[in-house]
Amino acid sequence: MNNFGEKQFSLILGNGFDLSLGLRTRDSDFAVSDEWKDLYDDFDDKDRKPSLLKFLKYKSDVDAWFDIEQALFEYAKYNNYDAAYRNVEKDKLEFATLCNALSKYLKEHVNSCSHSLAGKVGTQLLHKLHLVQNKRIYTFNYTPLDILQDVMGIHPVMEAIYIHGKANDNSLILGFETNRVNDIIPGYSFLLKSYNPSYSSIELFQDMKMSDEVIIFGHSMNMMDSVYFDDFLRELISNQASQHKVTIFCEDEASKNSILDNIKNMGISIPKLFQYGKMEFILTENIKDDTKDQIAFEQLLDRITN
Repeated sequence: MNNFGEKQFSLILGNGFDLSLGLRTRDSDFAVSDEWKDLYDDFDDKDRKPSLLKFLKYKSDVDAWFDIEQALFEYAKYNNYDAAYRNVEKDKLEFATLCNALSKYLKEHVNSCSHSLAGKVGTQLLHKLHLVQNKRIYTFNYTPLDILQDVMGIHPVMEAIYIHGKANDNSLILGFETNRVNDIIPGYSFLLKSYNPSYSSIELFQDMKMSDEVIIFGHSMNMMDSVYFDDFLRELISNQASQHKVTIFCEDEASKNSILDNIKNMGISIPKLFQYGKMEFILTENIKDDTKDQIAFEQLLDRITN
């Protein structure tokens, strides 16, 4: 908590925030884009040797919920039967090409955003946070939040900390994390986020710990990013007198249950988290007149400025 009586807020954004604004920033959206098709213009499908781009193309064709980072993790896992046939240097080049294509897609998509963002839940939330001094915004998204704020009419734009880099300044950090380097094929550490030259230390845990309220919007807290949340969640359930409040925005009941599954997979007690962490879910699809989610949203907006 801060020492000056003013409430402190931490806002953490995941891809669900972008999607709630109507942006097409899913990996599956990228996989049907012109930039994705350009990756495979000169691709030789007759080449029987394994390659990173070949594996990603296969995954994008068979997985309804295509996830690039999960696919990269699967490709790099040590027990892959084709590990002995890999060309690591070729895969490094293909990975660099992939990152450039994703950056290009996101930059052009956000810059061409023409639909109105007025009245969106995320827009209302950012406008309220703009009125308070004591806040930190962290985003796991590559999309430039400054451009989105400009479209929303938020001036001056609020600074944000880009945990995995930003699409329009060549700092995009794509990949995965694992606590056991021995789990991946030798030579594939270039796919680890923490090995990326743009990776740097952040104070997310400290800021969450110091905040009166942590707002998580559109982040699934899945295995790939659990390292950023598990220490804070453990601290919540270990400190029964904690004054923290955690508000999680997700789309619907299914996404809520998925988040709870991911938290449980971290070894966190869900009942204790609700009991001690004062955790609350707000389902964006239910934010409409007189629903409990609408009331919870209005109460959150009031807490921010009162």
